[in-house]
Amino acid sequence: MESILEIINQRIRELTRLIKKYPDAPNSSSIQARLTEAKHIQSLVETIYNTEPPAQHVIIDLRNMDFMKDKDGNINYYTTEEEACTVCGMNEFENAWVMKLIYNHIEPAE
Repeated sequence: MESILEIINQRIRELTRLIKKYPDAPNSSSIQARLTEAKHIQSLVETIYNTEPPAQHVIIDLRNMDFMKDKDGNINYYTTEEEACTVCGMNEFENAWVMKLIYNHIEPAE
């Protein structure tokens, strides 16, 4: 199955060929507008593809109910469940939870 980006790139190539082949066609401004729109969509999709999702998983060691932390004592966050599970395996945790963070509640300051 083609990715969205492949489909958009194919459409851009088709529109570019049409403009080059028929530069003075009565509907060339319409084709140019479609090409501009396709390039804009391409840019948006590339931005989405290249944007790393926020870290959303943590590891909790159930022996002491503490988060997995770095050397400075900051909680480690993992982008994917698979990454967090791999860390659990590499550290040979006896009993740990990989938890997905779905909501961050912050009390308003009074």
